[in-house]
Amino acid sequence: MFKPATLLVIAIICLVLSVLGFGYWMYVLYPSKDWRDYFTPVSSLLMALASYQAIKAVRRHQYANNFKVIGWYIYVILVLVVLFAVVNLSVGLFPGFFLAFGLINKNRDIDENMKLDKDR
Repeated sequence: MFKPATLLVIAIICLVLSVLGFGYWMYVLYPSKDWRDYFTPVSSLLMALASYQAIKAVRRHQYANNFKVIGWYIYVILVLVVLFAVVNLSVGLFPGFFLAFGLINKNRDIDENMKLDKDR
């Protein structure tokens, strides 16, 4: 469940679904003049950013202190992306911000650990 190869495949699937969802909604909403209609594509882009950060974190898994946390982030992204694609339930901006910036902070921690290992 938390093997690096499995998580990498799931993160790539989430990234592809998020980008396809963004493209679909931009195609559907392009002539729209209401600014509130664009919350869904922005939410999809945030999920794509979170998926990209998850891919970066999984690829450097040997430096991750708590690999299960990254795995849970990826599985939450998967659930939200599937709900978005199948049920058309837009999760909004807040979960996207939480997941994307949480994974960005995890990647910063991994970068710091890599720098500490090089200094030793």
